[in-house]
Amino acid sequence: RSTRDQDLLATLLQAEDEDVALAALDNQHLSAEVVESLAVNADADLAWSMAAAEHCPPQVLSVLAGHPAESVRRAVAAHAHTPETDLERLSADDAWTVREAVRLNAAASETARATAALMNGS
Repeated sequence: RSTRDQDLLATLLQAEDEDVALAALDNQHLSAEVVESLAVNADADLAWSMAAAEHCPPQVLSVLAGHPAESVRRAVAAHAHTPETDLERLSADDAWTVREAVRLNAAASETARATAALMNGS
């Protein structure tokens, strides 16, 4: 796709209307590079919307796993497509809710779930 198309999709991803942003994220022509770039600088609301989207690419979830907002990390920890290395890191997150999301994520390894449970005192 052209740079102009990617720029337009990037603009739509930052739309105030969450439905517009999520539709842009779902666009099959959106490059992973654009999404990753936006994820790095996304505010908590946009980052959460990206992390909660069923079709969020794993490489974007990896970027969002380090987001400062607990709600974003929790959404990443609960996502079925989050890479295992990120789930392992999130299983020892400072926030109880993030660790609990890893513990409840069926896609997480036994090790990640056990670490989260141990850290939560479960």
